[in-house]
Amino acid sequence: MFGRIFDTEAPFWQGVARVGDLVLLNLLLIASSIPLVTFGAAMTALYDTLWRLHDGQGGGTTALYLRSFRANLGRATLLWAIAAPIIGGLAASWALLPVADLLVAKVLVSVVVALVFPFPWFLQARFENPVGATLKNALLIPLVRLPYALGAFGVAAGIVALAVAVAITVPAALPPLLLGGWPMAAYATIPLLNRAVSPWLPEAPPAA
Repeated sequence: MFGRIFDTEAPFWQGVARVGDLVLLNLLLIASSIPLVTFGAAMTALYDTLWRLHDGQGGGTTALYLRSFRANLGRATLLWAIAAPIIGGLAASWALLPVADLLVAKVLVSVVVALVFPFPWFLQARFENPVGATLKNALLIPLVRLPYALGAFGVAAGIVALAVAVAITVPAALPPLLLGGWPMAAYATIPLLNRAVSPWLPEAPPAA
């Protein structure tokens, strides 16, 4: 019994290790996003590290993140240069155009942006494509694989809603959730994002 308790391969300790990975990734994400211009590379490195951790690929979390950040810096920065004005314009419309007639349009655009948001970074992490192709695929895949895109959106939105509810009802319990930050929500969506892009992934070689 005691051997199982202290076995690092036991589910409990694996879970503790994964929580530690998510906290570390949250710190790395914040630190590498501070210039703001590198936000795209930071998000790509996050999703790249998360899917590798989920698939059980070896390597230290920090090393995986930094390697991906450097490798994707150029293309991910171009992706962010395109995405940032769209997100900024949408945020400005909510703040500066409180017009009732525009409410439905703003809600619909916000939902579309939220559905598409993880895909540029996830696709950049998983595929070698030009920026234009990545953007096109990031718009098309959520449409043709809508159930998985909706599922990923629902999971992330549910975790964010949980954090908001905790902040309102039990503020003292909020810090542990904040330690995990966005990586916690993003990690929960990885199985669905993997399923969304699975038709375009190379087939695994047959077992020997």
